[in-house]
Amino acid sequence: MLLKNVYQIRFLLLIQITILGISAYFDFLPFYLLLGIFVLSLLSYYSFNRPYFFNIILLIAILVDALLPIKFKASGPSLLLTEFFLLILTPVIFLRFLLDINKIQKVPNTILIWIPFLIWSLVVGLIVGIDKLRIVSFWKNFMVGLISFSILLIYLNNSKSTRTLFRFIILWGVGLTLLEFKVILDAGGFVSGIIGLFLYKNLLSVGWGKSNYIAAFYVVIIPLTIGYLINTRKIFSKYLLSFSLILMFIAVTLTLSRGGILALMIAVIFLLTKVLKPRYFLSVGAFFVFILIILLLNPLTYVIIDRISTLESSSSVYSRINFYKDVWNTFLEFPLTGVGLGNLGYYSKFILGPELSPSAHNIILGALGELGVFGSIFYLSIFVYIGIKIYNLYRSEQDEQIKTLRWCLISSYLGAIIHTLVEPTLEGLQFSIIFWSTTALNFKVHLIKE
Repeated sequence: MLLKNVYQIRFLLLIQITILGISAYFDFLPFYLLLGIFVLSLLSYYSFNRPYFFNIILLIAILVDALLPIKFKASGPSLLLTEFFLLILTPVIFLRFLLDINKIQKVPNTILIWIPFLIWSLVVGLIVGIDKLRIVSFWKNFMVGLISFSILLIYLNNSKSTRTLFRFIILWGVGLTLLEFKVILDAGGFVSGIIGLFLYKNLLSVGWGKSNYIAAFYVVIIPLTIGYLINTRKIFSKYLLSFSLILMFIAVTLTLSRGGILALMIAVIFLLTKVLKPRYFLSVGAFFVFILIILLLNPLTYVIIDRISTLESSSSVYSRINFYKDVWNTFLEFPLTGVGLGNLGYYSKFILGPELSPSAHNIILGALGELGVFGSIFYLSIFVYIGIKIYNLYRSEQDEQIKTLRWCLISSYLGAIIHTLVEPTLEGLQFSIIFWSTTALNFKVHLIKE
């Protein structure tokens, strides 16, 4: 009804926008204010009527924020535009949930299992933590992950919206790849940028993260893309998805992230154990041979191999091991409560200053040090319970195509969890949104067939 009314006054709106546009040329501030209000109203309208747009809007904002080198020290690798849309759209989603609360027969256990962790990490953290603002900031990142996860579980309910989200996440991965290429080009050209990657660790970075963190997104998106490639039947779509995969495989090598690449390799090998069936053998096998040739021709592949082969003598490994010891000693000092989210750096003796060591770089050690025994049980049980649920869904799936796609999503989930053993990915707001959105697709993938 609203769109119909807008359509009826379209010419009046066009005249008004034109007049305001001319005014904007002369720096007329009301134009920008009215334009901002119109855009926010439109986004709020779409988020209210189609809540899964909330996830899409945040993901778009993350890519835009990647171009903005603005960080707030209190929240680690934080954001600007994404935080703004969270502030505006979260109340809209909450209002929609309140209006639908009578229609929602039962809140899934996969959502309820979060409650003990969220209560413990916030309440106990604020009691024992040194930096209260850091605790709230990190807690907010986990909470946004739950919101992203819950929205899709509750409101993603048809084939069209499910396919849209799949395609958008893949497109988002390609967008991140193009941003990587832009960073390299901005470093003095493609050749100079590649040489720079040879010479300097973590040269590749965007506004909200460096190379190791960027690699985490490909660990999640590449297995999902492989699954969607196998599932789709349109030839043109297969070519586009194959090209997207090639770009993302190249992009992940540009990060030079040992942890990310190893986690992706494990995820892909795990994926192929079920996917590489006789009818897929030639096409999938040929594709991965092609990817392998591209990687072998990429000089950065040999840099990665060299870095992996010299892992034992790497200074970064030594620094992490020393920090692991500090985290373990911190846990022994505060075994029941931990020290609060993001507060481990204040107890580190190896690294100077809390700002340089806010995370344990290991999901288990980090949970023990920050949350204590009880908080760790609450936190880690989320991943165990959801992992069991999505595996049971895979086992009970009757449709072979959907079963293959489910296995690819499980591989994505597994790869991301493995990567958390060496990188603090889930603490970041950006990764929290993409990870929990893709995890929710495990429970909705059957809708693609409808």
